[in-house]
Amino acid sequence: CMCVAGSFDAPANAFTFTLARLPRLPRQQCLHSSEKDTGSSDYELFPERLNLIFDSKCSVCQWEVDNLAYLMSKLPPRHVGEQSLLRFTDLESDDGYDESDPANGGVTYEDGMRSFRAVRPDGSVISGVEVFKEAYAIVDFGWVWGWTKTPWLRKLADWGYKFFASIRTDVTRGANVEDLIETHYSGADDCEPCRQKQLID
Repeated sequence: CMCVAGSFDAPANAFTFTLARLPRLPRQQCLHSSEKDTGSSDYELFPERLNLIFDSKCSVCQWEVDNLAYLMSKLPPRHVGEQSLLRFTDLESDDGYDESDPANGGVTYEDGMRSFRAVRPDGSVISGVEVFKEAYAIVDFGWVWGWTKTPWLRKLADWGYKFFASIRTDVTRGANVEDLIETHYSGADDCEPCRQKQLID
């Protein structure tokens, strides 16, 4: 399932609005090594520059997607007529997540739940901090993650993200990621920890 940026409400928080007013740097091509290279760069799986695969039932993940969609909506006039720059694919869509869709780069539900992942048009896959760096660069806010160019800071960022990813669903969904993955593949709609979390909220 592909979610269109226009379907997201602009996140109403001071940080986002302040960020949108800050200066944008000239866009640069993102040239990073990929986790997976599936072929020629001449062939594109989708028109957008990046397909972000996210968990909409995770409040932090949904906020990040809303924030990127909002920043994309505020791009300067030179982008008018250009294809949507970011595609958002929900792991928890009501229509289901299609692991076999080429646009999802072979990323499984389990992969996406364990770490934030994104697919480039050529099918290559990136994960973790690299997803944020590339996504923000696409909406001309790459400088936000510029500090990760310093090696020791990048190591710190990677460590911090891995730690957060290991507890993400426990904090945001009230369920261990292993349980959510097992529930998904078993085809069960029932997730007791998730239901308890919703009742508390």
